[in-house]
Amino acid sequence: MNENDIKASPLNSVQSFVEFLNELYQPENFRDYCPNGLQVDAPRPGKLQKVAFAVTASLEAITAATQWNADLLITHHGILWDYHGARAIAGAYGERVKLLIKNETSLVAYHLPMDGHPTLGHGAALAQILGLQDLQPLQDAKKNLLGVWGEFPKSVLPKQLKEKLTTLLSRQISSAIFDEKSPIKRVGIITGGGQSLWNLAHQKQCHAYVTGEMTEYNYHDCREAEIHYFAGGHHATEVWGLHALQDYLAKNFPEELEMKFFDSGNPA
Repeated sequence: MNENDIKASPLNSVQSFVEFLNELYQPENFRDYCPNGLQVDAPRPGKLQKVAFAVTASLEAITAATQWNADLLITHHGILWDYHGARAIAGAYGERVKLLIKNETSLVAYHLPMDGHPTLGHGAALAQILGLQDLQPLQDAKKNLLGVWGEFPKSVLPKQLKEKLTTLLSRQISSAIFDEKSPIKRVGIITGGGQSLWNLAHQKQCHAYVTGEMTEYNYHDCREAEIHYFAGGHHATEVWGLHALQDYLAKNFPEELEMKFFDSGNPA
């Protein structure tokens, strides 16, 4: 996207801004189990001025965004999922929808596209903050890419990586370490619920795998495969793509958008 495209201002309407985001995330390249992009269209007159961010479109996040008078709320986990099927706009779910429409706050969600973006995705952003270099996709595919791998300039020990993740994510890290003295240089990352995909990192000869969750059998399987496993929390590992998008928008629209991230105390 060149400078003239940006000056044509996607901020003129919710629809034009969603088109801008769709071009950025290319949701058509992902086989997802939710609609990506616009989920609730509740536009107010005039240009977009205030954009809120949250990992999940919870009632807590929607309340905070509407109280802040946001024109748009951008999330990773929206309110529409294939496994929910058709359901009444009632109860807590109905409160989310009604609050958005009443306050003219539109809702956008990008699930797998925000996981897999090569520079603005959760994994890519977390990898950059950890100091990994020469990032590459974990999958040899053109579509539905998830996760990245990269290398530290200098190897670290499992204890050092765990301490770094603990500080960065501000939470306790679950881990499966097969040898405390086995160094880590190459690391694979799939944030959130990537516990079943550690083998992708193993196939890339990664020394460690970082994700959000860990099952009972992940502990044994990864130790036996001799790959260190670190789980930093589904929520905690999936704030980074939203922060990256916020930074990206701030650079492209430095004087036009007011933005705010609403975090959650979700321990999962």
